[in-house]
Amino acid sequence: MKVALIVIFSCIGIISYTQNVEPQLATEHLNYTIYFKAGFIWVAIGEMSLNTSVYNERTHIQLKAKTFKKWKSLHEVEFDINAVYNNQSGFSESYLRRSIENGIYIKDSIEFDQTNLHVKEIVEESGETRKEYSIPLKHNAVDILTSLQLLRSQLNGINVNEQLATNLFYSKYEYDFLYTVESIELKKIKKIGKRECMLISTNSIGGRFFSGKSKLQMWMSTDELAIPYMFETPFKFGKIRVVINK
Repeated sequence: MKVALIVIFSCIGIISYTQNVEPQLATEHLNYTIYFKAGFIWVAIGEMSLNTSVYNERTHIQLKAKTFKKWKSLHEVEFDINAVYNNQSGFSESYLRRSIENGIYIKDSIEFDQTNLHVKEIVEESGETRKEYSIPLKHNAVDILTSLQLLRSQLNGINVNEQLATNLFYSKYEYDFLYTVESIELKKIKKIGKRECMLISTNSIGGRFFSGKSKLQMWMSTDELAIPYMFETPFKFGKIRVVINK
């Protein structure tokens, strides 16, 4: 479940670095319910919020997600993921993931030096020695939260079967990450009814944290806001679905 949750949660949200001297231009607050399917039944297991704040020079995104209290005895997961990217360049400046899984605390902090193609990553985990990594980049890169936000800004006028590529950096590695517009369809979304959506999928990628057999699917509104209505991905024991609330 950890892999699936990281992929979905990472495909969405940062505010913690907000500077008061920089005027805020726009905000967006989205709330979701997380469902798990094993067999034929979808069960609500958690909640998620996605908050985006746009300033003159930077965009800040914050994603928070956690399992409901009644499910914590089986599998406790809580995420607080933050990212900041430069509006002019479109590249990441920082990424911070703090998570608790079944009592184990993990903090993953990434600072991007896009000018010199370099990344500094610090990983701290309960009971483990603090680890610091100095990593060269092959190309300018974005974190997975930023990649989704930039995708939303590029969908206006895009056609079915078109693809958008990005160089994604996640947990010490670079990935050739690809979004594909699969179709425009009328999709029934739980609690809000049928909506015209753009169905977008990601390429399958391998690595320590990503399952090389799974694709993430996203249903987004077809207007200029490109609001993510729903996310879905399979994993070893079933499926995870994240659905927007009313």
